[in-house]
Amino acid sequence: MAKPNTLDLLHDHMFGESSVQLTEKQKEQLRRYQSVFTVWLENPWMSNKALREFLINTYGISVTQAYQDIKNVQILLGNVKRATKEWYRYIANEMVKQAICDLDNSKEDVKSAFFRAKAKIAAAEALVKINRLNKIDADPFDWDQIKLPDFEPTNDPVEAGILTGTSRSELEEKIRKLEEKYSEVIEIKDVPYESVNGD
Repeated sequence: MAKPNTLDLLHDHMFGESSVQLTEKQKEQLRRYQSVFTVWLENPWMSNKALREFLINTYGISVTQAYQDIKNVQILLGNVKRATKEWYRYIANEMVKQAICDLDNSKEDVKSAFFRAKAKIAAAEALVKINRLNKIDADPFDWDQIKLPDFEPTNDPVEAGILTGTSRSELEEKIRKLEEKYSEVIEIKDVPYESVNGD
């Protein structure tokens, strides 16, 4: 039986039950992957560069290893930036709730707090508009309803529509002339077999 690769092994430990024990190195990888994904979910706009810095500062790994971890997290758990509409709706709702909560708990003057909350809500509205979250999703098209056209293969160029505007008789005349022209040029001679002795 083939030995499972590390990503498959980590996937099984994250999403299912695996009887295979992880090595210390794999356990450390799993902790880094879980940590990166948690940070990424909390800060979905975080760039790969910022995630890289987080990994380097938190776990003391190399730049190359940090980028490899980010790539593996995207493979294992999906790229947060390519999330579905439902996820973006959730983020927009959280932004609005956070703005209202900040307004309620603000210790600064009302005008500044209101301006800050208004800016957050405007950002949430922009997110909704850009991702078309306010539009109703179209019903998925039933691709099984599409009927393929029946095609009949043909070697007739007129029927195939290659020589439009040419009648069949004109085409036959053209073919006959070409056959006459090229049959005169090409002469096929039968040559008897002769054995050649090499000295």
